Amino acid sequence: MKKEFTYMLLAGLFLMVISCKKNAPPVIQVRVYNQYSEAINKVVVGPDTFGTVNMGQTTSYMVIPEGHGNVSGIGAKDGDTLGGSYNFSGSSSGTYDFTITITSTGTVNLTTP
Repeated sequence: MKKEFTYMLLAGLFLMVISCKKNAPPVIQVRVYNQYSEAINKVVVGPDTFGTVNMGQTTSYMVIPEGHGNVSGIGAKDGDTLGGSYNFSGSSSGTYDFTITITSTGTVNLTTP
């Protein structure tokens, strides 16, 4: 009887520990699609650098911290500074994929695939 009680107590404690475990934060993955009329140099999203993104090119995904940040780049031919801001968030643990599109007018759009 003591063994059964001990096992039940341990099982109950184990279940309590598992149920109180916090969810892992979301993983935010971002890629950049260039619709601008030329290549864009020094494309930076938040703390990460994507480098040069050619016209019509979509980059690979990179993991970006959740929250607010800026997007910037420089037109390869005209030297125009392009950019905008973002707010990446996920409502729960899991992976969230976003595409930042630099449009033909140089503005930034954020979409989910």
